[in-house]
Amino acid sequence: MHDDLYAHVFALHSDGHTWPEIAAEVRCSEDVVRNMVDHHRTTLEARANADQFTLFDDPDGST
Repeated sequence: MHDDLYAHVFALHSDGHTWPEIAAEVRCSEDVVRNMVDHHRTTLEARANADQFTLFDDPDGST
């Protein structure tokens, strides 16, 4: 459930809504919604890094 809420808050922020608007939408404080956005961004970056392959890795594992 909270992943959906974090994604929603992140989308609102990405769409240009202000912190007070987002906070009112989800009935949380501005600090909480800022933390939600930061957490969701960190999660997305970690997933992207884990899913991305390195172009220059040696397939044999030797360097």
